[in-house]
Amino acid sequence: MNGARFALLASSVLLLQCATTNSNRREAESPEVQQQLEQIRQTPWQQLADDAERSAATGDYTRAEQYFAAALARGAPPERVLPRLMRVCANAHRYRAAIEYSRPYLLEHEEAWSLRYVVAAIHIGLSEPLTASRHLELVLRHNPQHADAQFLLGTLYRDDLRDPAKADEHFRRYLELAPDGEHAGAARNGLLQRVEDAAERARAAEADGGAPVLVSVTLDAGPAVEAGVAGGSRETARAGDGGSDAARRR
Repeated sequence: MNGARFALLASSVLLLQCATTNSNRREAESPEVQQQLEQIRQTPWQQLADDAERSAATGDYTRAEQYFAAALARGAPPERVLPRLMRVCANAHRYRAAIEYSRPYLLEHEEAWSLRYVVAAIHIGLSEPLTASRHLELVLRHNPQHADAQFLLGTLYRDDLRDPAKADEHFRRYLELAPDGEHAGAARNGLLQRVEDAAERARAAEADGGAPVLVSVTLDAGPAVEAGVAGGSRETARAGDGGSDAARRR
């Protein structure tokens, strides 16, 4: 598509997206604008999307964005074009634009968890953890098996929202879904109390010649570990505010 036609389409898309004030309505009703819009209507959205992909392949993300936006205006299925449009916006570091393009569709399609996950990741990159967490909660409402969403939500609760109990819940769920996943190590490190650590202390005590150490752990009211050692001494390691679980010498 040549430069003149691109400019025509770009200006027309902007007109389609403008606010509906009286002055804008008068401008949109002008013969020149109507002619431009008619040219968009006569261009199949598939062609516009193909032109967008070609532009993106050469690194021209501005043109790619405009072509994808024009394809949407021409009637392209949002579920097919929106992810590609958001990708080129992200490549051009136009993160706010990517969010705005997705907003109308997500307002009508709460169940679009795949697209919503991308939006949540963008909000994390923009340092908007509360908004990101709301999107991730909706992702998990419609796809509870989404392991990466579990991990991201756990990270947000731990680092930004300051809710270690909720973070622990999501990290454990991630480990259930993906015990050998890419983030398994980080998820284990994020738990309130690592069961492996308590077991390791028990083995070390026995290796030093002490009596066997009994360890028990509760995870429902806030993990706590209490190890009873022969001779009457006890070591307690607690994480979180609530809950305790005594391990007694037999």
